Amino acid sequence: MTTENTTTCTRCGRPVADQALCCGACVDQTAANLSFIEAIADDLETTLTRQDRVSAGSGGRASSEAPLPLNLHASDVGARLRNTLTTWVRLVAEERGVSIEDAFPDAFPTLFGPTCSTGMGHWCTHSSCRTIHLTAPREVTVQEMAAWLRTRLGWIAHREWGPDAFDDLSRVAVDLGRAVDSPPPMISLGTCEAEDCTGELRAHQEASFVKCPACRTSYDVAKRKDRLLGRADHLPRTAASIARILTALGDRDPDGRPIVRELKWVANRVQWKQLRPVGKDDSGRPTYRLGDARRLHDEAIAKDLDKAAKRLTQAA
Repeated sequence: MTTENTTTCTRCGRPVADQALCCGACVDQTAANLSFIEAIADDLETTLTRQDRVSAGSGGRASSEAPLPLNLHASDVGARLRNTLTTWVRLVAEERGVSIEDAFPDAFPTLFGPTCSTGMGHWCTHSSCRTIHLTAPREVTVQEMAAWLRTRLGWIAHREWGPDAFDDLSRVAVDLGRAVDSPPPMISLGTCEAEDCTGELRAHQEASFVKCPACRTSYDVAKRKDRLLGRADHLPRTAASIARILTALGDRDPDGRPIVRELKWVANRVQWKQLRPVGKDDSGRPTYRLGDARRLHDEAIAKDLDKAAKRLTQAA
C-alpha cells in the first residue's frame, strides 16, 4: 500500500516514510538475526562433530550401534546457512558493483610477485617468495558474510527482493539457534501432592507432563508451573532477580528463539512507570512484585505473537 509520502512495509504492514519496502523494525530485527549468526556460528561446528552431546534422549535402552561421529541435522543447517548467506552476498555485491575479492580482502590477500624461478620445482630462500607460495585465497567465513550484510541492510530494504532476503536470513538464524540449542534445563515443580508421597517433581521446561518418580502420579507442567508462580507473585523481588526468573520460564518468541529478559528490559518498565517499586531489600535495592513483572512479560509476548500473525495474514 502506498500513499503520497509513505509506503507500507511488505513484511509487517508498518508505515515506511522513505519509500523503502521494509521498515526500520524489520531492518533492526534482521540486524539482530545476523549478529546472532556471527555470535553463535562457531557453536555449530561443535554440534556438527557431536562434541556438545546435544540430545533430547529417548528414555529407552542404549543402542548397541556406535553413533555417527557427525550430527547430520547440524550439517544440513550449516550447508543451508552458508548457501543462503552466499546467495545474498553475491547479489548485493553484484548490484553494488563490488567484486567478492574487494568485499572480503582478508580472504583474498593481495600479493606481489612473481616468485623467483629456481628450476626443478625448488623454492628460493627469499622470505617474500615463500609467503607468496604459502598464502592463498581462503573461503569467506559465515561470520564475515553475516557482518558484511548487516552493514548494508538499509540499502537492501529499498530493493525489490529485500523482503525475501530478510525472510531468508530470519529463517536460517532460527534454524541455527535450534541446531545448537541444548536441551532445556530441568525445573523444580515442588513436591508431589499424592497421599503419603514426598516425591520431588522435576521436568524440562518444554515438557507437557511430568510423572512423580515415586508414585507415578502425572501432572500438567504448565498448570503446575503457573500454580507455583502464582503463589510467588506477591513476593518482592529485585530487578535482577525478576530478569532471571522471566528468562527461566523458557518462553519463546514468534521465531522460536528462547526469550531472554535482560536487566535492561526490567529497568525500562520501571522507567516507563509500568513496574512500580513496593519496597527495598536488605541492601537497599528497590523491589517489585513478581506478578506485575510476569503480567508485563506475558503482554509483551502476546503483542509479538499478534504482530507475527498479522504479518502472516498480510503475506497470504
